[in-house]
Order: sequence, then C-alpha cells, then structure tokens
Amino acid sequence: MKLIPIVLSAALAFGVVGVNQISANANSMTSSNTKTDMSITAGDLSLNKWARTLPFEAITLSDLANGAVTKSVTLPAGSFEVTNYTGRTQSWTLAAAVTEFTDGTNTFDGSLAIGDQQNKLIASSDLMGMQSIASEVTGTDLSDYKWQSKSTKAYLTVPMGTKI
Repeated sequence: MKLIPIVLSAALAFGVVGVNQISANANSMTSSNTKTDMSITAGDLSLNKWARTLPFEAITLSDLANGAVTKSVTLPAGSFEVTNYTGRTQSWTLAAAVTEFTDGTNTFDGSLAIGDQQNKLIASSDLMGMQSIASEVTGTDLSDYKWQSKSTKAYLTVPMGTKI
C-alpha cells in the first residue's frame, strides 16, 4: 500500500473586535497555515460488469439440416465494464472462454465469438480456448478509471448434426 501525503493549506484569520469597534484592521489579524496528512489507498484493476445472458434466437432442426447455423445477438454498450483504481496507467486485456455446450445430457462442439465473428471461442471443458475480446490502456485521469464496452455483437455457431 503506497501512502501519498497531501498537504492542504488554509489561511486562518483571527481577530478581536471590541464592543465599540465595528471593523477590524486587517493588519491586526493573524494568519497562518494549517497542514494535514492523509493517505489515499490504491485499489484494484477489476472486471465489474459482464454480459450475463446472451439471448440468441431459437435454431430449428430444419436450419441444422442444411448445415452449421450461426445466430447473432447485439450486446448494448456497457455490457462489459473494467475499472482501474490502481493509481497507475494500466494495460489490460479482457479475455473470454467457453465451456462445452450442453443441454445436461448432450454436448456439441459449437463456438461463440464476441465482437469479431472470426475470433471464435472454441468450446472446451478446460477453457483452453481463451481469446482476447478487448484490450485497453486506462490512465490515471479520473475520466480514465472506468472503461465500458461499445455496442457489439456475439455470434453462436451450432454445427450440423447437433443432437437435441
């Protein structure tokens, strides 16, 4: 934890005004500085918000009979949010992975892409298909502490022959 001393200065004026004295002479006032110490504690770089549901439209068996099907959904701006309260300029990458798709009984080797349809997250039980979906440098200006995603698309591809 880094402590950053901040010195605050304030002019304090004291004067004594007698009952018969309406105004005080500025030269008779005493002025001094008061110093105080405080610390500001750095925080974390963290993912605060992410798209919790991806509401894709239904896929029909007749769609799958003709080959793999890709459906898309638009994620609104702000679906992902990263904050940098470290007090430093910070480079970071937001990465995602997807487990195998399952209905509880059957699994299929589909893929999910966020942002770029070609940047596919290949389903795996060990999340080894992790891919970058955003990267940024957040600075130390107050306006740089929070990053929010722009509106983007997510794509789900279901291969032909998937069992239901």
